[in-house]
Amino acid sequence: MPVTLSEFVKDAVARLGACYPLEEARAVVLALYSDVLDLPSYTHMIEPSYILDGDVYSRLNDCLRRLEGMEPLQYVTGKSCFYGHVFNVNPSVLIPRPETEELCRHALEHASDSHGFRVLDMCTGSGCIAWTMSHALRRAKVFGCDFSDEALKTAASQNMDAPSPVFFKMDLLNDVFPVTDGFDLMLSNPPYVTDSEKGLMSSNVLDYEPASALFVSDEDPLVFYKAIVSLAAEHLNEGGTGIVEINERFGARCLELFISNGFCNSRIIKDLNDKDRFCLFSRGRY
Repeated sequence: MPVTLSEFVKDAVARLGACYPLEEARAVVLALYSDVLDLPSYTHMIEPSYILDGDVYSRLNDCLRRLEGMEPLQYVTGKSCFYGHVFNVNPSVLIPRPETEELCRHALEHASDSHGFRVLDMCTGSGCIAWTMSHALRRAKVFGCDFSDEALKTAASQNMDAPSPVFFKMDLLNDVFPVTDGFDLMLSNPPYVTDSEKGLMSSNVLDYEPASALFVSDEDPLVFYKAIVSLAAEHLNEGGTGIVEINERFGARCLELFISNGFCNSRIIKDLNDKDRFCLFSRGRY
C-alpha cells in the first residue's frame, strides 16, 4: 500500500522519539527526508498526499534504522553544513561543530586575501577550516595536514567553488614538518577532550566519531598544543597569527604555554556560550 510523506514523518518521529527528545526527533526526520528527496522540509505539510515510491521509502527506512542505532544524521546522509557550505563527512572525520565556525570567523578577522598570504590548518579532518579559508581568501595559499589517510581523502573530496587547499599527511606528534616556508595564519581544532570526560559524552559521538580526533590522555591533555607551539615557533611569520580551539578546562594552561614559549601577544577568546574556547597567539600585534 502506498505511503505518503506525511505518514512517514509521523511514524518516523514516533520511532526516533525513543532515542531523542520529541522536537529533536522531528527535526532529524525533516532534515533526513529533505536531504534524501531534495525537497523543502515543509513538503509533508503543504503536500500531505505526496506519495513515496517503493525505492525511496525503502531508502528512508534504511536511514531511519541507522538513526535508531544512534548514528549521527550527518553520517547517515554523508553531509554536514558548515559556515554556509555543505561538506562531505563520514566516520573517518569529525562532524564540524558551530564552535569551529566561530574559529573561522575569528581567523578571517586576522587574514588577508592577498597573493603570498599563507594559511595552515593542522588536524584538518574533513577540511572544513581549510576550505572555508580558501573560499574566503581566494588569492591566499591554504594548506591542511592530518595524520589520517582517510581523513585526507575526505578533505580532498570536498566539492566547493574555491581554490583547492594543498592537503598533506603529517602526524603533529611524531613527524618532521615537511614544509620549510612560513605561514601568516596557523589554525587548528586538535583533539582536546580528556579520556575522563568520555562519560559526559553521548553515545552517538562515542560510538561513531573517530576517537583519535577527539581524545587525549588525562596525563598530558596539552600534548597537541605543545606540538603546535613548537611548530609555530619555527613557522609562524613575523606579524602572523594563530588560533586554536581548546578545552575550556585548560584555557589558563594553554595561554601560559604560548606565552612561556615567546608568544607574548596571546589571549583567550570565549565562545558564544561564554566558555573559554580559543587561544589566539601572534608574532607582533593583533
